[in-house]
Formats: sequence, C-alpha cells, structure tokens
Amino acid sequence: MDYKKLMIQGPILILFLLFLLIVSISFSAIAQPLPFGDVPAGVVRPSFGCGAVVTDEVSGRKCAIADLRYIDRRMNTLYHALRKELKPGEASAVSSTQREWIRRRDALCSLDAKKRSRESWLRYVAKSITRTSCVLKATEKRVAELEEMEYQLDTPPVFATTAPTPEKISPMSGELTTENDSTAVGSFIKSMRSHHNGKYYFEVLIEQAGIPKKLEADLIARVSDGQRWFGVSFQLRPRNLVLHFDDKSSVTIVGGDMGKLRLPKMVIGIAADLDTSRLYYHYDGVWQNDALPGSPKGIELSPGAEFMAELSSNVELAPLVQKGIVKINFGDSPFETQLPVGYNGFDAQKTVSGTSRSAVFPAVYSPRGHVAGSTQIQWIQRYWEWIRSFTLDDSPSADTSGYRCGAGQSGPVWFLTGSRKSASIKRECQVPEGKIILVPVLNVLAQSKSTEQTDCDRLHVSLHQYGSSVTDLRIKVDGVPMKGPESFFLGTGCFRLRDAASGNTGLAVGTGYWVFIKPLKKGRHEIEFGGRYPADNYAQDIKYVLYIQ
Repeated sequence: MDYKKLMIQGPILILFLLFLLIVSISFSAIAQPLPFGDVPAGVVRPSFGCGAVVTDEVSGRKCAIADLRYIDRRMNTLYHALRKELKPGEASAVSSTQREWIRRRDALCSLDAKKRSRESWLRYVAKSITRTSCVLKATEKRVAELEEMEYQLDTPPVFATTAPTPEKISPMSGELTTENDSTAVGSFIKSMRSHHNGKYYFEVLIEQAGIPKKLEADLIARVSDGQRWFGVSFQLRPRNLVLHFDDKSSVTIVGGDMGKLRLPKMVIGIAADLDTSRLYYHYDGVWQNDALPGSPKGIELSPGAEFMAELSSNVELAPLVQKGIVKINFGDSPFETQLPVGYNGFDAQKTVSGTSRSAVFPAVYSPRGHVAGSTQIQWIQRYWEWIRSFTLDDSPSADTSGYRCGAGQSGPVWFLTGSRKSASIKRECQVPEGKIILVPVLNVLAQSKSTEQTDCDRLHVSLHQYGSSVTDLRIKVDGVPMKGPESFFLGTGCFRLRDAASGNTGLAVGTGYWVFIKPLKKGRHEIEFGGRYPADNYAQDIKYVLYIQ
C-alpha cells in the first residue's frame, strides 16, 4: 500500500474516502491501483463473488461464511429492532412469521433440522454452494420484508387520488375549416417538417400541478394533411391532490402542488406510421385500446398524404407554454417515454433504425427523500457498514473486475463502490432485477480510533478541506449525463462504525455525493461516475457494466 502523509493537529483520525482513503495520526491515504478488468463483454459474474475469487475449497468456504454471517446479522438486527417497536401481540405475530420463514427456508434449501451453534450452522451451510446460494437469496428476501414492515411503522398508510378524476383521452378526426385551421392565431403549434412516408412520433406534456384555477381548455394532439386531421383530444382543468390516510381521514392539496407532493405530469404520445397509414396514441406510456405501434388496431390515416404534427387548443397556447403548463416535443429534445422501435421525432434530424431508446437519464430519488422505507442517510451509513465489513484484500473496492460485486449484498438497495487510488476502473457484474442502485459518486469518511476521545465536531472539521474542494463531479448512465450532481450532497451525521480491516470501532462522519437510481430495466447498462478532490490530488473514474437479470 502507498501511504501519503497529511499532518494535522488533534486526536488520531482515520479518514476513509469512497476510494477508502484512511487517515491515522497524520492522515494517510491508503491506495491500491485497480486496472481495467479482464472480463469479456457479455460475461456475467455470479451475484455473490465467492465462486470467482477463491482458489481452493477452504478459502471458498471462508468467503461463503463471511457472506452468510453478514446477511444473517443484518436480518437479525432488523428483526429484533422491529419487535421492540411493536405491541406485545404484534411482536408475537412477527415472531410467528419469522419461525414460519425459517421453516420454509429450511425446506426450500434442503437444510437438516439438527441443532447447531450459529458458527457451526454457518459452516454447515457453506459446505455446499447450492445451500449457500439458496440461503443468501432467501434471507435477502426476508430482509426486504422486514424493512418494509419497519417502514410501515414509521409511515402512516396513505394513498393519493386526483380530484376531479381526469377524463379519458378520446380519438377524433375531422376536416380542416376556417374555424379550426391555423388562421386561429395562437391556438396551434405545428412541427417544422412534414412527411409522406416513414414512422414519426411526438409528445405533449401537461404539468397538472401548474394549471390555473379558472382555466378550462380543450386540446387536440393530431396529425394533419392540410385537408383532414386525425388525433386525440384531452382537457386541461384545475385539479386537486387528495391524500387518504384511512377510510375517514384525508387531506386535499388544492391545486395539487405542495413541493414534493404534487400531481404527476401527464404525457400523451402520438405515433404515426405513414407506411401503413396508421396512428397510435398512449397515455403516460400505456398504448390505448391495445393498439401498439405496428398492430392493425390504430386509427386509419389518409394513404399517401403529406402529414404535419400539430397541437390545437380552444385557448391561447403561448401563455400555457411560457408558464410550463404545456410542452410539445416534436423530437428536438429527449422524449419522456421510450420511442417506439423504428420511429423518429417529426422534427428530428436523423432517421432512427432498430430499437430506439430516448436519451433520458433514468429516474432517481430526490436528495433527502426516503428510499425503500429508510432515509438516504440511513442507507449511506449501511453502505459504510457494508464496505467496512471486509478486510482490505477482500473488499469490493479492491475488486479488479467485478467478481466481488455481489459480496454481502442484501435488501432492496444494491451498492456500487469506488476505488482506493486515482485510476480508471471497470467492473462487470450481475444485479438482480428490481434493485435500487446506490452510486457513490465521490465521498469521504473520517473515523476516530476506539482509543481516542474524539467528538463529532472534530471529525466534521477534518472533512472540511475535502468537501470544500470537490471538482469535476459526473455521473452517466448508458451514455446520458446527469444534470446537477452537485445537488446530491449528503452527510451521514455522526455514527459508530466498525472497521474489519483494523478491528477498530469508533465514531465516524461522512460527506459526499450519492445518487439513488430507481430500478433499471432488464438488460445491459453502463454506469460511469467520478470526480476530483484537488486537496489530495485524487481523481476517481469508475465504470460499471451491469447485467440486470
């Protein structure tokens, strides 16, 4: 390991960056180079890394026991914490479900009923790769169930409805007349281009939470050949968001906007197949009347005609567009929903071929929002508990290709990690479908030794030089960069943390930039992230190739 001295005053601290920067008496940065991995594209590693990292049966069992011990400890911690929060009768019910889960797990994984100590049981399970894999997967599901129970205790049951309920969009067609053509100034927005063959698409976005109280407007998203038009109609009306806490208790948010609690956007998409003379439309990504693009169920268009895309309204559109209430996208910016296969925007410059994916950064959780029943700070603390539960050599951060990606992973959030040194790192690994992905863009952690009487304020001070000098923050998913990663700054607060590498347990404080990506679709995805800490001349450059299965 390479050590770099940074002299400071005061008690001994261990400064642990995402790349596992450790600081002792004089802060010392521990670094290990991680070159690009040697895993060929398309090769999927096991979810848990033991099968790829071990070289003999003994080390294989040791690795499996470590994974089993970690997830078992996590489950038991959740279970006992949950029972303490419940009433006696409720706690008894949870105990009953836990016993039933153990019975089902043992049957599913073909475990014998022989009584053993905890360590003996772990060794027994680890003797078989099949048993180990089965127990890990079953326990992971149980952890997710317990976390959901815990979340339900902390959060009152609530569901939201829109009032009045939005009307369904309706297919329509008609002839252009002096009453409804473009001579009605301000009531039309048209595409710049027209087409007589090919497949074309456009979208209309409605910000429902911004609709003024007295506005009543009828809009039509359509295509026109100069004589007739074909499309769908929908209404703009002021609506409220109603939060229901139980059968008798509810709260109405007038106008549907209370910061994070707000009415959702409405997205209407129009797909015109001019080769087959069919029109298709969707509402929030759901193609209506089971008429998918390419099927014979769409609206019939005039064959061989030259079509333009239009949005018409019975009120002036310009004020609605200026206020952000209405937005029409003919293809000059990324679409909200996935572009149908083989389609192109009406005004797009290039023709689309094959499967087209709109260039939009995937959905993420807003900073400081709850994720899977816990605060983001709680998840970040769990991340540090996870990454610090390994020895330095066994840590996923010391992984050269992704073979340790799944080690110790459990629950609804999947942790990515950084490196120990300024280097370009590439990892490939398999991630179960439905996982939230936690991306540690750039982070730093300070920890006191258990022998030192260090307070939390002193730990915060030690991080200041790093947090105040961050540059070049970046995160990309499938080639699409995220805007404003600087706003995803979070601190962990002060918490106790054990470092398996040193055996030290002490107070710790972390700061950094963390992005929780909502579950990605099945298939191959690339996530790139990094940044710089000029105060330590450190640059992080990480690339993950994930296979969501």
